[in-house]
Amino acid sequence: MEQKPSPIQRSLLTFHLGEFLFGIDLDLVGEVLNLDELRPVPGAPAGLLGLANFHGQIISIVELRNRFALLPFENEADGEMIVAKVGDRYTGFAVDSVAGPVKVSDADFEPLPKAISARYQRLVEGVFKLPNQLLLVLNVESASALGERPMSESFAGNAF
Repeated sequence: MEQKPSPIQRSLLTFHLGEFLFGIDLDLVGEVLNLDELRPVPGAPAGLLGLANFHGQIISIVELRNRFALLPFENEADGEMIVAKVGDRYTGFAVDSVAGPVKVSDADFEPLPKAISARYQRLVEGVFKLPNQLLLVLNVESASALGERPMSESFAGNAF
């Protein structure tokens, strides 16, 4: 009798943006900090919340609410920053709150439906089906690209 290989487990750090639950591969996460660590930059492009000193390295802090066309923070001090490895550098991602680590099975992973916009498909690698909600996996490479404009339409209230 042939045994099926067990599904591969992934560890993700989950966080909230508005009503949505996102995740970043835990292997990429360097640290979680308060947003009060950041310093604004005059004339910064949309999507760049500021800069921070992360263990002697100056890092960019990306405003993920801007990337997904959600309303901006009412009070930035309430948010948190996930510092993640992007290529050979670290980048900070401003989020509403960190929910914590979860283990998910690749058997519960699906790519986004083709009907979802190409821009959104670049920002989100796919979706894990959890018992009571969907977990969107952030593509840190695309989300950290500051040259792109934010999504033109908000996805709040859409299928996710």
